Amino acid sequence: MSEFTRQQLIGKTWREIVGSETAAWPKEYDDYVDVALRGTSRRFTRVYHGRYYEVQAYCPRPMQFAAIYTDITE
Repeated sequence: MSEFTRQQLIGKTWREIVGSETAAWPKEYDDYVDVALRGTSRRFTRVYHGRYYEVQAYCPRPMQFAAIYTDITE
């Protein structure tokens, strides 16, 4: 989905992956930030390149998030 290899993702921060150098997050990142800050889990949908994904985001450690994307495009 992201076109990154596993080696390109492991050990990177979210800002390193998305290339954001500022604190101005796009609105679509709010769900992930909320999970990391509150230590909660959330389920929501995203559209990416015309495909629909169910996202299950959770907090494995304080101030972190992990997400599982499932393609739900019909």
